[in-house]
Amino acid sequence: MMNYRTVVRLVLSALLVALFVAGCGGSGGGRVALDLATDYVELYPGETRTVALSVTPTGGFGGSIDLKLQEVDGDPAPAWIQLNPGTVNVSGATTVNLTLQATASAAVGSYPLRVVGGGGVAPFTLRVVPALGSRWREQTRPTSQTLNGITWNSAGSFLAVGAGGSAFYSTDNGQTWQDRSLGTGDILRAATPLDATAFLAVGYNRAIWIIDVAAWTGDPRGPGGVGYLYGIAHGNGVYVTVGMNGDVYTSADGGTWNPQAGLGVTLNAVIYDGARFVAVGGGGTVVTSSDGSIWTPLTSPGTASLEGIAYGDGAYVAVDVFGRVHTSPDGGTTWTSWDSGAAWLYDVAFGEGVFVVVGANGAVFTSNDDGVHWTPRGPGGDSLFDVAYGNGHFVVVGENGRVLTSP
Repeated sequence: MMNYRTVVRLVLSALLVALFVAGCGGSGGGRVALDLATDYVELYPGETRTVALSVTPTGGFGGSIDLKLQEVDGDPAPAWIQLNPGTVNVSGATTVNLTLQATASAAVGSYPLRVVGGGGVAPFTLRVVPALGSRWREQTRPTSQTLNGITWNSAGSFLAVGAGGSAFYSTDNGQTWQDRSLGTGDILRAATPLDATAFLAVGYNRAIWIIDVAAWTGDPRGPGGVGYLYGIAHGNGVYVTVGMNGDVYTSADGGTWNPQAGLGVTLNAVIYDGARFVAVGGGGTVVTSSDGSIWTPLTSPGTASLEGIAYGDGAYVAVDVFGRVHTSPDGGTTWTSWDSGAAWLYDVAFGEGVFVVVGANGAVFTSNDDGVHWTPRGPGGDSLFDVAYGNGHFVVVGENGRVLTSP
């Protein structure tokens, strides 16, 4: 016959077993393995994002588990990040659409977190980012013509240019536009500021125009002839435009242009990074010059035609015709590549720590960590051909006069 102490020990043991089984959410004594589809999640305050979570039972486990967010040391995650669902029924391997929401009070920064439940752990990094580049607004289209290029000047105006000599400028960060079209058949591809009220625009038939938005005038200055000019930039007291078959023209004042030795390969874009010009183009070409007259090749990230390039925080980001994004943190010596899945990427811009890439079918991708991670932000729809940053805003233009702004 069992004594009193033996009975108490047996009862306590039974209670502990029951509590353990209840904590596991079922019978069988097993646990679960958790695996997130990504180890990096980016949210701006107020945003909700869905991430796939794989739940795999082990050891014959079955029942329900409670899911929670924790910091990596086991402390509760900040109260402004919320997770749903909080409970998952497990009857076999399953995938759960896990919803993560950053409330409006979320603090911008990077947070190592983990999802825990049923003995499983799935670590990831949560990055809370500003709305700039992440939240986009569709604006009223100023035209049905395709807009190919967008730029910004220090006076606070954006200029968009495109097919049929289209030229529209905005003084309210892309919300409304005033028509300054040239009334010509020239297809304009790119633009850059000339002074507080005038811009330079380049395009097909080697067109170069001075567009004064205040006087509403257009002054043709291009060399003309067979050929296309695709990009233009200013730096170190020189304007440089590049184009088809390696065409390069330079100017000190935007009015008189001098041809430079052709590079033999089409150049699609050119930027000035604060110290030198960098141009990209066909066959993965990347070249650099101090003044646009002599060009030196840099390492190529691949053989696909490069459509656009941007520089910021010590990194170059270039995009290509196959939807790939190429990043170099060392001045173009080495590159890492990421396949966005987009059919075509056309341009990239940088502002306030954010790279924004745009492309076919309304694709938009952003990086807040110098091109290491990329997050899809595109609304879909008409293709987007160019993006510019200025005055605390990104403005994107594209097919059929489409305009997007952020934030």
